Amino acid sequence: MSSITRQRVGKYTYLYESKSYRDKFGRPRNTKTRVGKFNPVIGEDIYDQCYIDKMAATGTSIQNPETKPSNAEQREIALSIFDSIRNYGVHFLLLSIAKRIGLIDILSASTANCWQEIFTLACYLVQSDKPLMYCEDWASETETLPAGTMSSQRISELLTVIGTSHRNAFYKSWGRHIAEQECIALDITSVSSYSELMTECEWGYNRDQEDLPQINLCMLMGETSRLPIYQTVYSGSLTDVATLKNTLKELTALIPEKRLRVVMDKGFYSAKNVNAMLEAHDMYRAKDVVEKGFCGLKNALGLDRLRVHSDERMQNKLFVGFIALIMMSHLHKVMSGKRLYKNLSMDKLLITLSKIKTARINGTRFIRPVTKEQREILAAFDLEMSVG
Repeated sequence: MSSITRQRVGKYTYLYESKSYRDKFGRPRNTKTRVGKFNPVIGEDIYDQCYIDKMAATGTSIQNPETKPSNAEQREIALSIFDSIRNYGVHFLLLSIAKRIGLIDILSASTANCWQEIFTLACYLVQSDKPLMYCEDWASETETLPAGTMSSQRISELLTVIGTSHRNAFYKSWGRHIAEQECIALDITSVSSYSELMTECEWGYNRDQEDLPQINLCMLMGETSRLPIYQTVYSGSLTDVATLKNTLKELTALIPEKRLRVVMDKGFYSAKNVNAMLEAHDMYRAKDVVEKGFCGLKNALGLDRLRVHSDERMQNKLFVGFIALIMMSHLHKVMSGKRLYKNLSMDKLLITLSKIKTARINGTRFIRPVTKEQREILAAFDLEMSVG
């Protein structure tokens, strides 16, 4: 014996064929098979064609009512299309850049189980000026890699699963990839925190003149590529000159085949540091490469305050910021080389591209029309987007 029942699932009401029977022990049982959907606009049941064919084979004729869209249904269709619209332009640019410079290959190889989440967070940091806790809202409106819902809880979990071995594997591969023919610029900045649980967070000379404990973040960037190569964290109480030898040892251990040529500012020029460097390295006068990198990391990427409460989460938040800084540094290099800054700020560029949208209609994905300005921006990065 069978009957048709309706069951609401989310915002839709589906039709089910319910069959009652008894098993071999005489106990009553029931099975349900979905056979259609209730259309609230016309107030009628609409059966799947396979169910109609099945019933016809048994001699029972079923016909669906006319379903020509009414004005109300047309509005519903329009709203469903609107709900499927996602921001796409910036993600297209960042993903294309990341693939071109080798970032995706190295990140996916070194953090195989969570690289898509890391990349999604990094894209959020580049595009948004809000804390990580708001990433979920951004991700719901943006077409990204399949990273799932980026809720605060999920981000918190992510910042604990990235291990030291993952970070070191990335830095090693990335350093070899970028530092091949590079002169490396080195500098240190301080990042303040309210946390009392991070062991590296101590009182020291605060470059931002803040009355807070801090960590010291040492970063190395390539002068030619203008891309970050490596970063490491030291206790906030250490002086700049005390960190130099350890930083050089760390980088040499990561890429031992590379003969380092290091650029730094005059703050590093102590007799002890010069002697340490002359053992294995050439020395050049300082540039502003790393200072600009720090400015991007702390200001544009919103990492001027470490709102985390453990050393591991601190390291991982800085690691995500490092991935974001790589992409932002390449953006800056292209914008400078192509003289885009003459008419655009980086924020304006990102806002302009964020207006490129995708939509899905009956499961088919479309890229909505691209403006002349958007095409010109993409062309500056040697990119072209196929629409439709």
